[in-house]
Amino acid sequence: MAKDPDLLKHQILREMLQLRRKKAGLTQRQLAEIIDKPQSWVCRHERGDLRMDYLELRAYLQALDVSVVSFVSALERKLAKLDEQ
Repeated sequence: MAKDPDLLKHQILREMLQLRRKKAGLTQRQLAEIIDKPQSWVCRHERGDLRMDYLELRAYLQALDVSVVSFVSALERKLAKLDEQ
C-alpha cells in the first residue's frame, strides 16, 4: 500500500528541520533553550507528533540562523519533485 502523499510531505519537512538543526551543530536541548521551549517540544515536532504553526517555524529557523524564505524555497523544490512522481 502506498503512503499517503501528505504524510510523505510532512516527513520531508521534519527531516529538513532536523538536518538544519544538526548542520547548525545544535542538540534538541540546545535549540529548545534558544527558543525557550522544553526539549520535548523540539523532539515531538521532529518526530511528527506535533505540527508547527508559522510563528513556531519562524522561531525555530531564526534560532538556526536560517532564512524562512530560503528554507521554504528548498522545501517547495523537494515537494514539487514528490508531486511529479
